[in-house]
Amino acid sequence: MDSEEWIKDITVRFVRYVETPRKVHKENRKHRKQSKEPWLTRWFGMSGMGISMWLRGFRR
Repeated sequence: MDSEEWIKDITVRFVRYVETPRKVHKENRKHRKQSKEPWLTRWFGMSGMGISMWLRGFRR
């Protein structure tokens, strides 16, 4: 990607961001946060989740 194309792309993204209302930004952030999986599953997969459930059983 040429530097001029890169600057053009960044400018277009910035203008699009500035033109959208704040309410839309907040809704998008909320939607992304809800759709993201928990960090334990993201980092360790199902084994991490299984270990956490196993440890929770000992605490009770």
